[in-house]
Amino acid sequence: MPEDPGVLPSVRKAVAESMRDGDPNLARVAKKMAMSRRTLQRQIKEHATNFRKVMDDTRRRFALSYLKDRRNTLSEIAFLLGYSEAAAFTRAFKRWTGLTPVAYRRRLRRQPPTRNRFRPIHSRISAAESSVCGLTLIERACFVRTR
Repeated sequence: MPEDPGVLPSVRKAVAESMRDGDPNLARVAKKMAMSRRTLQRQIKEHATNFRKVMDDTRRRFALSYLKDRRNTLSEIAFLLGYSEAAAFTRAFKRWTGLTPVAYRRRLRRQPPTRNRFRPIHSRISAAESSVCGLTLIERACFVRTR
């Protein structure tokens, strides 16, 4: 029986936050969650999955969301997802969906628009604010709003 049913959402959140710093590896996520690597692995395993699958699923969710906005370049998306280059992102995206990011965008163009309910954790400002400010995706991810 899993100890904490909220561990996977917490891991996904920590992975998303770690993507800003580069590759969201197990050690970085465990540190962000204030636990050892082994404890994190054990808790994830109790949910019949592993860190790589949780990380890939988190990246996939963000990629699908980011690709809907045609202003986002593949290089920007790859950077925000923690990939070293766009080619690595393209290979991963093809593994997840069977399509390249470009083919996925083409398919989106042919479909009627739908409301996007997934709001990336990277964004520190709302979509309305970012369009007013004219910020790029990378600028939005790095922008820290002062209160």
